[in-house]
Amino acid sequence: MFLVDDLLSKALDAIKDEFVDRRNVSRDTVAHARKAMRRLAASLSETVEYLEGGLHTLKRAVGNKKAFSKALSTLIDQEHLQRNCSESGVCEDLRLAQEELRQLPKAVKLSKSKKTINELISQIDGYEREFVKAVREFLATSRELDLTAVHDKEALDPQLVLETLTKRIEELKQTIQKIDDVIDTLRRSPA
Repeated sequence: MFLVDDLLSKALDAIKDEFVDRRNVSRDTVAHARKAMRRLAASLSETVEYLEGGLHTLKRAVGNKKAFSKALSTLIDQEHLQRNCSESGVCEDLRLAQEELRQLPKAVKLSKSKKTINELISQIDGYEREFVKAVREFLATSRELDLTAVHDKEALDPQLVLETLTKRIEELKQTIQKIDDVIDTLRRSPA
């Protein structure tokens, strides 16, 4: 998923380094950075809630392969994902995060952070279809199992699906925690 990769980690490190360690960063700049981070964390938190709801439904259907397969198909369905992301405000949060990052003064978007922050801005395009595509990729890409291969119900291993999805959700939660740590660091910033 585009928000859960090395780019976000690099951007978080760059923002922390640029805005916390430099004394001449304005309060407005720090405020924009905090708002952007809060919006990113909110969008990921909503995504985690959606996935945890799907995980709960899958756990209830473990004994019935047909019901399990149907629940998994629903969880990764493009239209269902898109509707959920729209209704929960995920895409709006991403758009606002992108706008806040754009508000950072050009002077701050220099040196090592410029390229990273600009890449993050371009990747957070805020359009529902792109975000949904990213969530589907997040759900489907796994070394152990391709979650989109639900057509072969007999080959479907419910335990492996549950383990994989649980692992993915934990990765998202760790990313949210990293963002929260950056927000706390920015809050304590002397600017």
